[in-house]
Amino acid sequence: MNAIAMWFGVILACLLIASSSSLPQPSHNLEKRNAPCKVCKQKPLDIAFIIDSSSSVWPENFTLGLWFVQDFVDIYDISPTKVRVAAVTFGDRVYTEQAFHFGDYTEKEALKKAITDLEFMAGLATETGEAIKFYRENLKPEGRDGVKQICVVLTDGNSQDTQKTADEAQLTREEGIEMFAIGVGHSVSETELRNIAGTDNNVMSVSNYDLLRTVKSRLAYKACGSNPIPEVVCRDNPIDISFVVDSSSSIDPNDFQLGQDFLKEFVQTFHVAPDNTRISLITFGNGVYEEDAFDFDTYDEEEDVVNAIRDVPFRAGNYTSTGAGIKYMLDKQMAKARPGVARIAIVLTDGQSQEWQNTYDEAKFAQAAGVSMFAIGVGKVGKQLSMEELEKIAGNSDHVFVAADYNALNTIKFELDSKTCMSVLHTFGQIPL
Repeated sequence: MNAIAMWFGVILACLLIASSSSLPQPSHNLEKRNAPCKVCKQKPLDIAFIIDSSSSVWPENFTLGLWFVQDFVDIYDISPTKVRVAAVTFGDRVYTEQAFHFGDYTEKEALKKAITDLEFMAGLATETGEAIKFYRENLKPEGRDGVKQICVVLTDGNSQDTQKTADEAQLTREEGIEMFAIGVGHSVSETELRNIAGTDNNVMSVSNYDLLRTVKSRLAYKACGSNPIPEVVCRDNPIDISFVVDSSSSIDPNDFQLGQDFLKEFVQTFHVAPDNTRISLITFGNGVYEEDAFDFDTYDEEEDVVNAIRDVPFRAGNYTSTGAGIKYMLDKQMAKARPGVARIAIVLTDGQSQEWQNTYDEAKFAQAAGVSMFAIGVGKVGKQLSMEELEKIAGNSDHVFVAADYNALNTIKFELDSKTCMSVLHTFGQIPL
């Protein structure tokens, strides 16, 4: 195993282990499971959480949010010299009586208990700006000299004074603090989240509190302050990747284009060439649109593949034939996959299929044939999307990604890159799965 692949294996194993716990209860045996995470978890770091406790959150969701924070801090070595954590909640005011400071809890179990002991206050307003100001004036000065400090804002709605929120966040960033914004649900705007974080790269969105676990590894990676994953780690391996893309009428044409943009960016992280990565694509809706498909051997260069994805027309089918799309991918496209290569299929959809049993069966056939299946759902789970269907398509929940809308697809890009890359390295025996 070369040094880069070994480094990637350790980092990625750390992140994927961190993201594998499932709610509704926090994990309690992470110390052993996180043994490979020495690369990042022992770096000195000060992390502050600003947590929405307004009435729109609801008590059970507030608890899920606390468990997310608890599981997140469990990744790190908590001590006076390693990682320290502070937290404050807010609603119609900043609940200063509940806040705890960086020096209050320097042992992991005490810190985790302090997090779960935070009370839901059901505030009748969302004073995010005031909470950021409180952090900057009261918690931030306690940071250690020369130690990175980050601030994570977790909210489900827009603040009462959006300009104040933007101003306070900007002042905080200007003092050298890296801000992260995690939005939950459809009530919080991407603009507000960007105003808090200052950059799209530090914005994360999920459609409900149950899905917070899907952004945990991305947040952990960025909090670590590591350099981006080197593309060379898996991009030069031979890989055949098929996109199975929903083109049904429930998708707006502009959203379909956003999906195309997302796939184009994904392709550009790989080395497209006849001996390296090859790409195929099929769209589906009212059946499969074979006339729009292209196969692994159609295009040999990245630019041609990107242009082909861009030029795929939106068909607005009046049906969602996901199973037919998966069947075409396996029977027609993966039949042309090269022997011994890593084979990956990514299904992108905004809704449930009409023939769900057929979808399950076809996905199972693909998994049995050695195709690593990934499912990306866009929309609200339980309304447009079925988590059960996404998990059946992927074969396991670790290969499922959910974005609140097509504008939020960028929030899952890091983990999709990471987990598809891990699948490739596993195929070639470079890391265990």
